[in-house]
This record gives sequence, C-alpha cells and structure tokens, in this order.
Amino acid sequence: VWAMPKKKDDAPAWQLFKELFAELRDAPSLEDAVTILAKAKGQVLPRPFYCAALGHLATRVGTSKGSAAAVDAGELLLSQATAMAGGEFSEANVTCMVRIYCASGKQSQAVDLIARCISSGIKLKLRTLSAVLVRAAEADDRETVERIWKQILDLGMHPQETEFAAMLRGMQSDSSRQIEVLDLLTQTLSHVSDPPLVQAIGRAFGVNDVVSLRQQTVRTAPGREDAGKTWHVGWSGVDEAGACKA
Repeated sequence: VWAMPKKKDDAPAWQLFKELFAELRDAPSLEDAVTILAKAKGQVLPRPFYCAALGHLATRVGTSKGSAAAVDAGELLLSQATAMAGGEFSEANVTCMVRIYCASGKQSQAVDLIARCISSGIKLKLRTLSAVLVRAAEADDRETVERIWKQILDLGMHPQETEFAAMLRGMQSDSSRQIEVLDLLTQTLSHVSDPPLVQAIGRAFGVNDVVSLRQQTVRTAPGREDAGKTWHVGWSGVDEAGACKA
C-alpha cells in the first residue's frame, strides 16, 4: 500500500515508485534486483521508496549470499533515505543495511555503521547488533564478537537466546569466558528452549549433540575435562516439588 502524493506535481514520482517496486518484487534473483535498483539512481523518488527498497534488499540477501553490488545498492538507498530525513538515521534502515553488510561479508562496515549511530544518539534495537554478533561468531571473529557483546550490555539491552548462542559459539576457544556468559544467562533467562542455544551450551561443556541425548536410554554423556575432573552433560526431569531428578 502506498500513500498518495500530497501535491499533484508529485504524481509522476509516486508512479515511478510503484513501477520500480513492482519490478523489484518480481525480480527472480538478487542480481536482477540490484539491476532494477540502479534505475533509481539519479531519480527523485518519494522517501518511502528508499526505505521499502532497502528493506526488500535486506530480505533478499537474507535468503542468499550477499554481494559487493548489493552493498553498493544498499549504501545508495540508505544515503538517499537519510538525506531526505534531514540527515537523521532511521533504526529500521540501519538494521537493513547492517544485515546487507553481514550477508556480504562486510562485518567491519556494519560495526562502523553501528558506531556512527551510537555516537549520533540513535537508539538502536537488539536486532541490529544481533545480526553482527551472529555473523561474527560464524566467522570465528572473536574481536568483533566481544566488541558487539559489550555494546549490547553497555546500551542496557537484554540478550536473548539467539545472542547467548552466538556468544557461546564465538567464545568456543575460551571455556572460562563461556562460563562467564553462562553465568549471565542464568541471571537473564528464566529458561532455555531454543535448540541452537541448547546445543551451544552442550558444546561449551564438550558434548557436541546434547539434543539427541534426550531420545537415548542413557540421557547423559561425558564432556570435557576441567581441573582434573570431567563434566557430564545431559537431561533430567523435574519432580512435583520442582527439584531436578535423573
């Protein structure tokens, strides 16, 4: 649904908006979408076009590998949308651009954009920083993982299961740091149910597939050694009094 132009002279711009977005929506691939977006360069279009196109591009890269061309197109859209808003970033637009950067292997540029927003006083949401945290953990980029995690906590955000799973994965070479993260997890979340987080917790203690143990007759397995002792990880039940039982 598009709002109608307030002035009659704006009608051609809104018509072009609808035509380009229809083409964008029907584009069969990310490359085709980027080609269509190139038509917007140099055109004067309503601001909603740039916001909607940026969101569409972020969705596209979320289902495929990003590209340098997608980054260029996204930066152009973000720049135009920001300029038309008087130079103020929109949290939604920034989140879309961060997702495009991350999908295209440009985590450092995503980090820089987040830093610019924070310094400008833009109130970001957890989803924005989470996108970088997850990608950095997948890339085993511990420096970025730690940096984003600190920003999440410094901004007063509350990590959820996705963020804790990414943090545990990013700290897989540092068991003591994982214990610190798990300590915060117990203080933050009342329970854990997301399978990726359950698996990440098991791996932190040396058991790679703790989820499958739930279906076994013996629902525990030995994990890694720590200070001369061996961790054991598994599943237990809860009795009527709320106490754990084997």
